[in-house]
Amino acid sequence: MNATNDNLREDFKDPEIAEGYAESFLDSYIATQIKVLREQNKLSQAQLAEMIGTKQGAISRIEDVNYSKWNVTTLKKLARAFRLCLKVSFETYGTLIDEVENFSRQGLERSPRESDPILYPAEQPTMVIHHGSLFDNAAFLHAGPGTGNNATGQLHLHLFGIQHSHFDANTLYHNYPKPPSAPSAARNALGSW
Repeated sequence: MNATNDNLREDFKDPEIAEGYAESFLDSYIATQIKVLREQNKLSQAQLAEMIGTKQGAISRIEDVNYSKWNVTTLKKLARAFRLCLKVSFETYGTLIDEVENFSRQGLERSPRESDPILYPAEQPTMVIHHGSLFDNAAFLHAGPGTGNNATGQLHLHLFGIQHSHFDANTLYHNYPKPPSAPSAARNALGSW
């Protein structure tokens, strides 16, 4: 864990600081994600406004990190325009630390329904792995679609005798740049993406 996370962990023990930071970050997060999704879909503010039945000025307002009067009805319309679903949930303050750490353009982009990797998984190429002593008593393992819920894990178990069911977060995020930790990061980042 880095120093920023440690500082946030301590700061969030104070209810006033935690509540203020959470509200400010939420406003920044929503505004920034709306802008990122609009740009990801190559839409102008006017085009998006037309899609949800409003004016360009309304889109400009909700993309402002200082705006906090958005409502769920508008967010649902935006979700439909982006071909996504809206998720609203109550979370612990501790989860905010990860949200801040992973705040980036890539972290805010989403695949629309028609290219959702869960709904439409890419076809895995069939592979045959030969192992043994120079093909002596070779065993063949076919890994491809339909080999179970965890084909990669099964392959790893078969080849190495151990199965990894998770990735180390440090390995996964090692090469990703760490975003600034303050809600003002959204304000600064909008112009730099």
